[in-house]
Amino acid sequence: MSTSALRIRIFGSLELTKEGKHLFTPSSPTARSLLAYLVLRHDQPIPRDRLTGIFWPERTDARARRALSQALWQIRSALGSAADRLAAERDAVTFVFRPGDWLDVEEFESKTQEAGSKEQGTGGRRWTGDSCLLLLDSCIQLYRADFLQECYDDWALLERERLRELYLSALEQLITLSKQQGNYKQALAYAQRLAAADPLREAAHRELMRLYHLLDRPQAALEQFAALRDLLARELDIPPTPATLALYREIAAALEEAGPSHLPVALPPPPLLRDLAHLPFVGRTSERAALLDGLQTTIQGRGGLALIEGDAGVGKTRLVSEVIADAQWRGFQVGLGKADPLTASAPYQLLHNALSPLLTPLRVAQLAELVDPLWLSAAAPLLPPIAAHARHLAVLAPLDSREEQRRLQEGLAQCLIGLASATPLLLVLEDLHWADKVTLATLSQLAAYLPESRVFLILTYRTAEAREMAAVWETLGSLDRAHPLARLRLLPFERAETVALVQRALSVMDTQTVALAERLQKETGGNPLFLIETLKSLWEQGDLATSPHGGWLFPPRDRSLLMPASVRELIGERVARLALAPRTALEQIAVLGEDADFAILSQISTAETVSLLAALEDLTRYGFLVETETHYRFEHDCIQEMTYQAIPPERRRVLHRRAGAFLRQQHPERIESLARHFSLGEVWDKAADYSRRAGDRARAVYAGGEAVGYYTQALEAWEHLRSPDEELGPALYQARGKVCQETGRFDQAEADFEAARGLAEQAGDEASQARALNRLSYLRFQRGDFEDAIAVAERALGLAIAIGLQSEIAAALFNKANAIRNLGHYREAIEPYEQAAAIFERLDEQARLADCLNRMGAARYHTGDYAGSQMAIERSLAIRRRLDDRVGISYSLVNLASLCYYRGQFTITRDASQEALEIASAIGDPYGEDAALHCLGLAILERGDPAQAIPLFQRALEVARKIGDRPLEPESLAGLGTAYQQLGDLGQAQEMLEQSLNLSSISAEQWQVQTIHGRLARLFLATNRGQEALAHARVGLQVAQELGDPWVLGVARQVMGKVSAHLGSAEAVAEPGSHFEESIHILREVGAEAELARSLAAYGLYLRRSAGKTQRSAALLGEARALFQQLGMARDLSQLAADESAACSRPGQIQVRLPAASAPTGRPLREDEFVEVVWTIAAPEDDEIAGKAARRRHCILRLLREAAARSAAPPVAALADALGVSARTIKRDLAALRTAGHDARTRGSR
Repeated sequence: MSTSALRIRIFGSLELTKEGKHLFTPSSPTARSLLAYLVLRHDQPIPRDRLTGIFWPERTDARARRALSQALWQIRSALGSAADRLAAERDAVTFVFRPGDWLDVEEFESKTQEAGSKEQGTGGRRWTGDSCLLLLDSCIQLYRADFLQECYDDWALLERERLRELYLSALEQLITLSKQQGNYKQALAYAQRLAAADPLREAAHRELMRLYHLLDRPQAALEQFAALRDLLARELDIPPTPATLALYREIAAALEEAGPSHLPVALPPPPLLRDLAHLPFVGRTSERAALLDGLQTTIQGRGGLALIEGDAGVGKTRLVSEVIADAQWRGFQVGLGKADPLTASAPYQLLHNALSPLLTPLRVAQLAELVDPLWLSAAAPLLPPIAAHARHLAVLAPLDSREEQRRLQEGLAQCLIGLASATPLLLVLEDLHWADKVTLATLSQLAAYLPESRVFLILTYRTAEAREMAAVWETLGSLDRAHPLARLRLLPFERAETVALVQRALSVMDTQTVALAERLQKETGGNPLFLIETLKSLWEQGDLATSPHGGWLFPPRDRSLLMPASVRELIGERVARLALAPRTALEQIAVLGEDADFAILSQISTAETVSLLAALEDLTRYGFLVETETHYRFEHDCIQEMTYQAIPPERRRVLHRRAGAFLRQQHPERIESLARHFSLGEVWDKAADYSRRAGDRARAVYAGGEAVGYYTQALEAWEHLRSPDEELGPALYQARGKVCQETGRFDQAEADFEAARGLAEQAGDEASQARALNRLSYLRFQRGDFEDAIAVAERALGLAIAIGLQSEIAAALFNKANAIRNLGHYREAIEPYEQAAAIFERLDEQARLADCLNRMGAARYHTGDYAGSQMAIERSLAIRRRLDDRVGISYSLVNLASLCYYRGQFTITRDASQEALEIASAIGDPYGEDAALHCLGLAILERGDPAQAIPLFQRALEVARKIGDRPLEPESLAGLGTAYQQLGDLGQAQEMLEQSLNLSSISAEQWQVQTIHGRLARLFLATNRGQEALAHARVGLQVAQELGDPWVLGVARQVMGKVSAHLGSAEAVAEPGSHFEESIHILREVGAEAELARSLAAYGLYLRRSAGKTQRSAALLGEARALFQQLGMARDLSQLAADESAACSRPGQIQVRLPAASAPTGRPLREDEFVEVVWTIAAPEDDEIAGKAARRRHCILRLLREAAARSAAPPVAALADALGVSARTIKRDLAALRTAGHDARTRGSR
C-alpha cells in the first residue's frame, strides 16, 4: 500500500489517516457530513445543485451555494496535505481516490457480498463453512459502531439503517455457521452481540436462551427471558410472544425435573390436551442424540440416512418434529413429506410435497448452476417450480419407459443433492409403508449419493405394515445393506417416561399424578398416543377434571378405568361419543383427506356454516383435528383411519359422491382425487374417465405400477356401466397392455392385447383388431418368440390390407421384418422393410421412416450389401437430424459406426461413435451410451491402442450390467479380451473371452457367437494350444455357414486358415490355402478391407513358409501391407513386420536386403530399389550332396532362385557374406556353374 494512501473510517465517527497520522476533520457538523457524503461516493462527480438540496434545502439557491462553497473551504483547510483529493469544479464536486486508498464501509459491503455469494454456492461451487465464517467475522470487526452515529441528516439515517441491517444479517449468519460447526460458545458470543445491537429483536433473545440451555446454563436462559420480558413491558408494554413463552416453559420444566425449584417465575398453567405437538418432548434421549450426530456430520459434507420404525402412536412423528426444529435451528433447509393411504395421490407425491416448497426462484437459479441441464430437465415434470423459474431447459428425447423412469429418478436425486450444495438439507419422509413404488426406487437411487453430500434423509414407518409391503421391505433392506445408517426402533415408554409425559401434559408434579401415570402405564403399555388419548377420554367423561382450587381431580384409585384393549378401540369410542354434528364433520374430513379445505368441506356438508364452524371448533378443542393454514388435518393418522372405517358403507359412498362432485367444480386438476372419490362413490362413468386420465398421468412420469393400478380401476368401472362404451374398453386394455409391455409385465400385456382384440372382434372393429395384433406381434418379438411374432404380424397385415389401413399395414410389415432379421434371415427381412419404409414415406411419418431405414441398413450390412446399408443408414440419420431426434441420431450413428468398422473405415467409426456417445450422455440414454462406447473401443483398438480402449470397454460393460443389456455385455467382454491379448495379458484375455462366450450362448445374436469363437481361436493360437484353437474355429465356421453373413463367414474362414496353417493340413483335416482363398474372395467382394488385409497377411505368411510359393507370398504380403497403411492399422502393420521376421528366422534361413533386378548400376541405389529376400542357406537336401564345393554350388543356385522369385539381383559380396566364404571363391563357383550350363546371373553380370 502506498505510504500516501488514505485510510478512512465512517463507522462510528468520521476519521481520516495518512501516513499513519490522523488528519483533521471540519469542526462544522454540516461540513463533516458533507465530507462523509463525498467520500462514500468517491470518484463520482456530484452536481452542486444536488448537494445544496441535500444539505441546505431550506435556503435560497444563492445562499445555499455560498454555504456549500464555505463548507468546501472548511474541508480543504482541514485536510491539509490531502486537500488535493477534493476536486471542486464549477458545476460538480468530486472526492478523488487513488490506488491504495481504503474505506471501511466499502470493505464491509464487499465482504458481506462475497460471503453471500459463497453461502449460495454461486458459480457451481460450494464453499466451506470455515471460509464464510472467517470472512463474516472479519466483516463485523469493521463495524465498530453505527454509521456516522452522531449525524442525524436524512441521508445518513437511511445509510445507517441499511448498513445496520447488513451487520445484523451478518451476525445471524455467523450464529448459524457456528452452530453448524458445533461451536456453541462462539455462537453464544455472536448472539449476545446481536441482542445488544438490536435489544427488541425477540428472536435474538430466544437464540440466546437456546444456546444457554445447550451449554448447560439453564438458569442463564431463564434470566435472559426475564430480562426480555421486563424490556418489552418497559419499552412496548407487551408480553413476550407465544414462541418465546413456550421455549421458556420447556427450559423451566426441564430445570424443575433436574433439581429443586428456584426459578424466577412460576410454572405455566396446564395446557389443553389438543395437538400432540404442543406437548413437551419426553424421553428418546439416545435416539435424538443419534439423529443430531447425523445432522452434524451432514453439515461437514458427510450425509446419511436414518430409519425410524415403530408401532402406530409410539412417537415417530413427535421425535421427527423435534429433530426438524433442531435442524432448522442449525440452519438446515427442511423438506417434509407424509404418505397418506386414505388420500389418492399422484406418483412421486411424497417427494413432490417435500421438495417443491424449497424450490424458491433463488434456489432454482442456484440449481441451474450446480446441476447438469439434463437432470434439471428430467426432474422438471415433477417439480413445477423448476419449469417455472429455470431458463433454457434441455429438450429431452424419448427413451424406453424404464430408462425414462430411471432418468427422471436420477434427475430428482441430482436436484436434491444440488439443493444441499447451497444449504444443508434435512429430508423427512413419513409413513414410508404407504409410499408408491416409484418413490421407493428413487430413494434407492438417491442413497448412493448421500455419503458425499449434505443431505440427511430420515424415513419413518410402521414395522408391521412395512413387512407386509414387499416393495417397501425390500427397499428398506437394500438401504440397510448398502449404506451405514442409523436404524432406530422406538419402543413404548418405560415408567419414568410415562410419568414425565403425564406430568407435563397436566403441568402437575405431585404424587397423585405419579400414581395416575403408573395406572396408565399398566393399561396402555406405555404407548404415547394411547396415553394421551386415554387422558383425553378421561377428561371428556369427567373422570379427570380441573379442581376449583387449581390442579386436577383424579379418578379414585379403587375404581377401574375400564380401558379398551387398544388405542384404536379407544379412538373409536371417543368418536362414537361425539355429538351428531361434530361426528358428521369428522367423517366428511376423513373422506376428503388432504382435500379437506373449508371451501370443499362446506360444500359437501349439509349443515349451516355457523353449525359447521361450531362443530369444527369442538373437534379441534377435543384434540381430533388440527387447524393448518390451508385445511384441517387429523391430530394422528389412527384417528383418521378409525373414523373412516367406522362410516357405514352406504354413507361412505354418498360422501365420496358429494366430494367428487364438488371437487370436480372447484379443483378439476386433482385427477387422482377425483378418480378415487368417483370410484368409491360408484359413479362408474366418471370413475372410468378419471381413472383413465390418472393412468395417463402416471404413465407420463413413467410410474408403470401406478398407471397399471389406475387403468385397472378404470376397467373395473367400465365393466359396471350399464351400456359400456364399445371403444373405451379396448382402448383401456390397450393402454394397460402398453404400460405392462413397457415395464416388463409381458404376461399381463399379452392378456390385455388379446382382450382388446377380442372386444374389437365382437364389435366388428377391424381397425382396433389390427392395432391389437400389431401390439401382440411386437410383444412376441420382445419376448424372443420371433416365429410367433411373424405369424401374428401377418394376421395384422391381412386385416389392415382388407380395410386399407395404411398405418397398420406399415406397422405389421415393420414388425415382421424385425422378427425375420432377428432370426438371422437378413436377406428375407429387406423386402418387408422396404415396403414399410415406402408406406411410412407416403404417410409422411418421418420418425417411423427413419427407424425403419436404420434397421434396414443394419440388416443390409449383414448381407454384405455395404453400399445399400450405408445409403439407408445415412438417409435415416439425415431425417433424424432434421427432426432433431437426438436418441434416433445416436442410434443411426452407432449403426453407421458399426458398418464402417466392418468396412475397415476406422476413422469414421471413431468419429460417429464419439458423436453418438456425446448425445447419449447428454440425454441420459444408457442404451445408446453402451453401444457407442463399444464401437468407440473397437475403433481405437483397431488403430493399435489397446490401453486406451480398455477403459471404454469397461465403462460399456458397467453400463450394460446396470441396465441389463444382455447382448452388449458379451460384446464388451469380448472387446476387453482382445485388448488384453494385444497387451500381452493372455490370462486376463482368456477369462474375459470365456465369460463372453458363456453369456453369448444365452443372449447374443448368432454373429456375435461366431466372433467370440474366432477370438478365442486366435488367443489359443497365440498360446500354442492348437487343438483348442481348432475346436473354436470349427464351431465358429459352422455358425457362420448357417448364418450366411458374408463378413462373418469371411472372418471364420480366415481363422480356420490360420489354425490349419499352425497345425498342418493333416492334423487340422483342412487345407489352409482353400480357407484363405475363400476368405479373401468373400471379404474382397463385400469391401471389408480391414479383415481382407488380415486374410492377405495370414495367407502370405503361410505361403512364405511353403516351398515354391515365394512370388505369390510376396504379392499377398505387399497388398496386405498397403491396406494396413491405408487404413491406419499401425498395430497390424507392426505385427506383420514381426511375423515376416519370425518367418525368416526358421533354422537355415536368413533375411537379406538385395538390389532389385531392375535397379540400374553405376550409381548409389535409392531406398525403394531394394528388396527383402529370405535365403535358405542350409537345407536337409544339402546333406545328400558329396563334396564341399558341390554342396556350396548347390546352395548358390538355391539362393539365386530365391532372389529371382523376389525380383532381386544379388551381388557377389552378398552371396559371399551369406555362405561365409570369400568373393574369389564365389566367383570361381559361379564360373563353374555357368560352364555347366546353369543360369547363374548376379548383379552386374551379363
